Amino acid sequence: MRAQMSRPPTEPTDPADTSARAVFHRTAWDQTPLGPPAQWPASLRHAAAMVIDSRLPMYIAWGPDWTQIYNDGYAAILGWKHPAAMGLSACVTWQEIWSTVAPMWARVMSGEALGFDGLKLTVDRYGFPEDCVFNFSYSPLRDDDGQVRGVFVSCVETTDRERVEQRLKWKAQRLKELGDEAEAREQQMQAVLDSVSAAVITVDPEFRITLFNKAAERVFRVSAAQMLGRSIDDLLPERYRRGHGAKMAAFSNGGGGPQVLGVDRELVGRRWDGEEFPLEAAISRVGMGSTALLTVVLRDVTEAHELRRERLARAAAEEASQAKSEFLSHLSHELRTPLNAVIGFAQLLGLPGTADQPATVAKYARLIHDAGQHQLSMIEQLLDLSQIEEHRLEVKLAPVRLSEAVESSVAMVRERAHAHSVSIRQLVSAGDADFIVLADLLRLRQILLNLLSNAVKYNRPGGEVVLRAWQHAAGTVVLSVQDTGWGIASDLMPRLFMPFERLHPKRAGIEGAGIGLALSRKLARLMRGDLGASSTEGVGSSFELSLPAAGAGAVRPIPAG
Repeated sequence: MRAQMSRPPTEPTDPADTSARAVFHRTAWDQTPLGPPAQWPASLRHAAAMVIDSRLPMYIAWGPDWTQIYNDGYAAILGWKHPAAMGLSACVTWQEIWSTVAPMWARVMSGEALGFDGLKLTVDRYGFPEDCVFNFSYSPLRDDDGQVRGVFVSCVETTDRERVEQRLKWKAQRLKELGDEAEAREQQMQAVLDSVSAAVITVDPEFRITLFNKAAERVFRVSAAQMLGRSIDDLLPERYRRGHGAKMAAFSNGGGGPQVLGVDRELVGRRWDGEEFPLEAAISRVGMGSTALLTVVLRDVTEAHELRRERLARAAAEEASQAKSEFLSHLSHELRTPLNAVIGFAQLLGLPGTADQPATVAKYARLIHDAGQHQLSMIEQLLDLSQIEEHRLEVKLAPVRLSEAVESSVAMVRERAHAHSVSIRQLVSAGDADFIVLADLLRLRQILLNLLSNAVKYNRPGGEVVLRAWQHAAGTVVLSVQDTGWGIASDLMPRLFMPFERLHPKRAGIEGAGIGLALSRKLARLMRGDLGASSTEGVGSSFELSLPAAGAGAVRPIPAG
């Protein structure tokens, strides 16, 4: 490996490999103060090879910029600072402890070797300040001319050992102060707490954890030994930590009783592996002020939330099934009505003497035709809805002149509007301009006919239907169909676009199966648009169809004549 490290590293590495060796080979050294490895002093190349090969934590800081080279052992000490630290200046990587490190390194650069055991440093390597302990040595690193050019570091982190020792010392002190009887009581209480199914956590006045039972270990997936002495905020997602200490302090210093949290609003905990989960918690206080102890009893409610979602899904499925059953019942009636008309008028045509009355024959034939068309329309809508649900309905989008689609659709319902004494005002064209939308003309007319038919059917005698269009936002054209009918109650609006729903208070005696609006919205979305609605009971309803504009020129001149 040393022979290879003496040459510029050229072998390709896996971008997903974050080992120190792989990161070293991927680093663009020519963009660092060290320059390309081929130009490094032989002493630096050999030292780098030795560091990378070593299994002990080792580290080099070279040159006036303190450019860093390190191995996998040292990467574990860097934490989240790796792999960005490779080739970076040490005063940037370790800025939080640089005021301590810099004077020592200055002595090393003068040729002095240094070593310390049990040096305590507060480092930020996982996104939060952490008190750590290290044994290390600093040695001068010379170039080919014998000049000191850098610092060679070997170190061992003893933080965990120090914490265990501190815990043991604290435990011994407690045993000394409380005696064997108190220790026995504590063990008995711990055994009781470890036997309960709820997670129990106790914190001191500085909100450091002093008790962490077995259930808490299971919930947060971390051992009590790791959590004792840490802040309870470490068990919260980062976004919830700000202000949490102030709330805990307010409760600790207040005079209120126990509080139950997570019932009216969801609380979120963070397991040690980073997974977030919903929880409910009860918090109580023993003592006041500087002697207060807070106990939190909490429960992971992930399964309860999943059961609730399952119940809601079942309720929604049952509601949909009920709606479909009602629809099938209504549909059988709707299909039977025109079919009875066809059969009835066909029988009348067969009566003796009817053939000698051309006007009567024509009337019955027209009624038979209308009944057949109505039945055919319901069947076609059902088929379209089924094809959309099965993702089999295709639309062919092309530029469509909106005013022409509106005019042709209005013409098809104008006679029905006249029969209901409803007037239609078409205000789609804006002056000498027209809106060009991207749509399937056939499906656009289908939507417009549904909206216009509803606006006429559910309107008042003497009422009005108004159509307007405008440019809503870049790339979007909106067409509104507004009526002066009876309107729809606000509590029914969420069900307006559900298939098989007929929500209008005066729907009795009005043809329809509750399919049109659901189908229209699905068709609009197939054409990259949408269909929404607003309604005021007793005043009327407004439906807004949004469609993509056809290119940059959404508004185009209408040709003369």
